[in-house]
Amino acid sequence: MVTREKPLINDSDGRNYPWYGSSHQVVTINGPISHTSKYTVTMRDFFHPCDEEIPRLTHIYRNQHFLVWLAAMDLESKDIYILRTVEWKKIIEISVDPKRQRGRRSTLISDPSPEQPTIYEENLPIPTCALYPPTANSAQVLVWRPTSGQPTLVVPPKSIEINTTNCK
Repeated sequence: MVTREKPLINDSDGRNYPWYGSSHQVVTINGPISHTSKYTVTMRDFFHPCDEEIPRLTHIYRNQHFLVWLAAMDLESKDIYILRTVEWKKIIEISVDPKRQRGRRSTLISDPSPEQPTIYEENLPIPTCALYPPTANSAQVLVWRPTSGQPTLVVPPKSIEINTTNCK
């Protein structure tokens, strides 16, 4: 992540790899089935910065970009079939006054309305590196990138597990 060599990382919780979650995000269908069926799959994500410690920042700019694949897997062959590819982006910009009391320190500068997701007409292939560890949560880092000078790793990743499979 620091070197930006891996272009994509899985945002799974790591317990249900490669799926994002295990409750409303996954539906198991026993088949084959001969009738039309409807299934609901939902996904939620929150763009909230952590508030566990005293803030040392006065400004936060967070640019997040997600590609999500609605996919089906044949549990016997392990083949993955892409049903839909969805992309969405969210930019969050926050001004922080660390001298103010908690709950009143931050002011949202960016547009609070989310950009609507894009559903691709033609599905994108899932890069191999998105199917294996590390997950986004265990690989998250905080890198200070000053206007001049070298970047500094402020918070290291929880996991340094590296997948050597080429990301295609």
